[in-house]
Amino acid sequence: MSQVRNYYENSQNKESIQLIYNAGNNLSAKYEVMGKYGISTEMFETWTIEKLHLLGSERVLDIGTGNGRFSIPTSKILKNNGGFMVCCDLTEGVMNSARIQAEQEGLPILHMIADAEKLPFLSDEFDVVMANHMLYHLPDLKKGLKEISRVLRNTGQFLATTNSSRGMPEFFALHQETMHQLHIPFEIK
Repeated sequence: MSQVRNYYENSQNKESIQLIYNAGNNLSAKYEVMGKYGISTEMFETWTIEKLHLLGSERVLDIGTGNGRFSIPTSKILKNNGGFMVCCDLTEGVMNSARIQAEQEGLPILHMIADAEKLPFLSDEFDVVMANHMLYHLPDLKKGLKEISRVLRNTGQFLATTNSSRGMPEFFALHQETMHQLHIPFEIK
């Protein structure tokens, strides 16, 4: 039980996040569960990206890109329209499958290791910044949001998504019961 507790309690510790998502297997498993237990008939990524109303010529930064769940479909809109993406995460391994797919399809993506709290980009560089399912991992949320604001153009768009108890109610109930059984404090805010 101490290992489970440690895993949970370090969800904002960068070293723990790197360890958890190093090879991408854990992230793939997470998305598999989300696909199985989600109640929406439309793919969440498609619905979310459509809200951006991209023209295709934008410069897009995807922070915490993971396995490309959002970056691959976004870059397909940018391909052949002059836009490009920079995708970053704390570990290289979690991005491997997205990097391979992007190379195979000739997508306009650069993958790199970067920390959301210290982005290695110029100010006002991006038209769109995405931070999907990752802001809750930041040890210093204000610092991360300040960096996002710095690299985002004044007329740019910021897209952030997170988990919801309404998207997978059965899975969320199972999560709550598991946390209770393991005596791990869990509070809905």
